[in-house]
Amino acid sequence: MIADALAASLHAFVKDCIHAGSAVHTDGWQGYAGLDSTAYPREIHETEGTREGGFSVDAARSTRLLRC
Repeated sequence: MIADALAASLHAFVKDCIHAGSAVHTDGWQGYAGLDSTAYPREIHETEGTREGGFSVDAARSTRLLRC
């Protein structure tokens, strides 16, 4: 489970649970910034719940449910 939506937690999860080279589909949350430079192409999708800064309320709820 991911403890929070900080970049360190999100990047560690991606590296531990997703095959290198796989596209990672995210909202605009800046915690994902930099993944595309670490062998994980990032595809940003705008959602209805997106607020200023690119944070999606629904994504925040979903992030807490992610597991390897």
